[in-house]
Amino acid sequence: MSRVQKGTLGTGANILYNKDYNAKTFTVDGSLEVDGTSVVMEDGRKVVKAGSFIKGKTTPLLKGGTIGILATDGTVEGILYDDVDITDGPMEGSLVVRGNINETKLPVAATEEVEAALKTRILLMK
Repeated sequence: MSRVQKGTLGTGANILYNKDYNAKTFTVDGSLEVDGTSVVMEDGRKVVKAGSFIKGKTTPLLKGGTIGILATDGTVEGILYDDVDITDGPMEGSLVVRGNINETKLPVAATEEVEAALKTRILLMK
């Protein structure tokens, strides 16, 4: 079940390098811990930042999984499109699965493993 949150969280990171992209809706796991980069506290709210690398929690999101968690290795499936507030639990988000991403807008740098996992669908551009 989705919940509607009122308010704003910054102005958005605008991670896209251009407007041509595809995204998939999924649920961001509400139990993610604050790490100071991909998951931060903003105005007392726990926020997963746009540009975070995401994979399926138990089942890959690209194979029918619905719950996403952070990924820092070759298991990454996509990139979070917008900031998602998970203070009150799991919330819906959009996973960019194809497109060109502005690498300078990512909260963490992509490792070689991440880039290799994404390279056929997502290009990271400076």
